Amino acid sequence: TRHQDVRRLIAASDGDTRLHLRNRAILLLLSVYGLRSGEVRGLRLEDIDWARRILRVRRSKTARMQEYPLTLATGKAIQRYLRKVRPECARKELFLTLHAPFRRLSAGALYHVTSSLLQRLDIASPKRGPHALRHASATYLLNSGSSLKAVGDHLGHRNLGTTRIYAKVHSKRLARAMVHRNGQAPQPPAPPADLDPATFELAKKLQAL
Repeated sequence: TRHQDVRRLIAASDGDTRLHLRNRAILLLLSVYGLRSGEVRGLRLEDIDWARRILRVRRSKTARMQEYPLTLATGKAIQRYLRKVRPECARKELFLTLHAPFRRLSAGALYHVTSSLLQRLDIASPKRGPHALRHASATYLLNSGSSLKAVGDHLGHRNLGTTRIYAKVHSKRLARAMVHRNGQAPQPPAPPADLDPATFELAKKLQAL
């Protein structure tokens, strides 16, 4: 999923219905911060520090807390959702179902938020769920010149090996774009200097899955 496609997804979620308001906030969290599905579903009301404009995320793979600056657009979308959509109830999760009995969103519900929009907008993507936006976030950061470590920290990766897989996907897409523009294939990329050949080969195999 390309950055311009993500912008189309966000634009398509702009509306005043309860579904639009909730889904827009979710899509911004997925695309801006590259959060995993479980991390978005696990967000609680106290995880947003409005005074400091900080978003706290419980990382699903490590259970540690990570803080992010709350962007203006994301903050506004969450505030609109809280004021106009979220029911007043005892549950502490940020995002709830729209109809009683109110409960935390399921993984399937969050998958539908992204997959239905991707299908409606006819956006081609090898992944149809929230992970498509996580990949798009990583690709955008890499394309913007962010270091591998910076991208890994942003995504909450435990080691750079995972982040390098995203970098491999990014390099492969750039190569395809060059073929499309120039009509010829560039030389295959060499392993990064800090990546041993065995890990590089593993990344290629994982990309082929």
